Amino acid sequence: MSKKSKIIVMISSLLLLTIIYPVLMGCLYATPSADDFTNSIGWQNYEELHLKYMLLNLINSYKSWQGTYFGNFICGFPVYYKLGLVGLRIWLLGAAILFCFSSFLFVISFVRWLGIKHSGKYVTILIYTALFLLYILGTNNLDEIFYWYTGSCVYTLPVCFSLLCISFYMLYETNKNKISLVMGIVFAFLGAGGALDIAALLCSLLLFGFLYNYLVLEKISRSFLIGLTALSGAIINVAAPGNFVRHATMDEKIRPLMSIANAILRVNNVISSDFRKGLILAIIIISFVIAFEKIEKDVFMFKYPGLVTIYCYIAILVTDFPIFLGYSSAYLPGRCAFVEHISIAIYTILASIYWAGWVKNNEIFKFTKEIYLTLAIICIIPLSVYFDVSSLKELTPYKMTWHLAKGDYKTVSKKTASIIEQIEESSELDVIVYITASADDEWTNIKPIGLSEDSAYWVNTGVAQYYGKSSITIQYTE
Repeated sequence: MSKKSKIIVMISSLLLLTIIYPVLMGCLYATPSADDFTNSIGWQNYEELHLKYMLLNLINSYKSWQGTYFGNFICGFPVYYKLGLVGLRIWLLGAAILFCFSSFLFVISFVRWLGIKHSGKYVTILIYTALFLLYILGTNNLDEIFYWYTGSCVYTLPVCFSLLCISFYMLYETNKNKISLVMGIVFAFLGAGGALDIAALLCSLLLFGFLYNYLVLEKISRSFLIGLTALSGAIINVAAPGNFVRHATMDEKIRPLMSIANAILRVNNVISSDFRKGLILAIIIISFVIAFEKIEKDVFMFKYPGLVTIYCYIAILVTDFPIFLGYSSAYLPGRCAFVEHISIAIYTILASIYWAGWVKNNEIFKFTKEIYLTLAIICIIPLSVYFDVSSLKELTPYKMTWHLAKGDYKTVSKKTASIIEQIEESSELDVIVYITASADDEWTNIKPIGLSEDSAYWVNTGVAQYYGKSSITIQYTE
């Protein structure tokens, strides 16, 4: 490895460390929240085999709430109730580590699929992983993904399984190993059992692979079985009666045209905003340059780059569409924005690499020192906003680092422990919990319990039922 490559590896590794470490540390301060209590009540009251309860809970949720069959099944197991706070935090930490691992494997498989086999592949893998995780972890609050048990069941794990599915798909395309095919099929079914936007993203990626094989390589690979499994899982997910029951509580009509319009407006706004912040622009330029330098000419076929770019844009819209259709509004929860940003990251990098490969195969131009300098300036100018510490702290991992060091996570964790302790130790049926109000500059992205000053609020009633109380009310003190 050259000296230049070693420097790039060191910088990329340090960047990854600063992105991943605070996210993992946050798991050690996580607490149970909202649905984590209400989802435990059925388990508490069930006297037969609890595995049977998890299956019954899956069926009931499928019929009355939503079609996320994998998420519904796992949610039936109350980690906090059975394993306590330590068990909950270990679970969430494990889910966060699995996400990082699946992201690495996804990038490794992608680089192999592109045919990058020489020593430069290690540098390429680190750079693409750093770009991927910086954008996804830096531009989302992460509270509903890494610090909420229910969110980990319906979103985090299915996202991980979807990334693993695509990884094994690409590995099978590379080595035709039957184990990769089987693993791809298994993870396809599990990934499609999460939220519908995850199923949509998974199916769009597998469809791209199928179309590439069919239109560019003029073949049909056995890997289509992975896509067929994901599609079957998505259909099972979409067809759930619970989806329509839940939708009816918000809107009596299904509005596809309005949902398409909301998806277009949302995606255009997010991409435009992140372009202005320099993140998307940097991803495009760096991905293009690295691909141009590392991809071997004529090893991988790059045809129809314009159509691929259009497909990438439509696929991002498809990722958001089920959410807007389900809510019948322009509302996009933070957990859904996380999936949306994964879609944007994947398809932006894919389109950029595809153009780079097409340019190289067709010998459109060659990079000179002047071009490299120009591209560096184009990247640095918008990214220079992050030279300011206050702007840098807008990126979630660095904001977390600041408030972890400041002690806010420890403070909030202690407040939550105090709330739980007051409820558990109270001999009253109508419990009043006293807590101090948060300081103006206090911040964490740990998802709170969610109790309100209104004892009739659904979280209050759920937590009260969980602890066998008649009511719970929060009162703030100075």
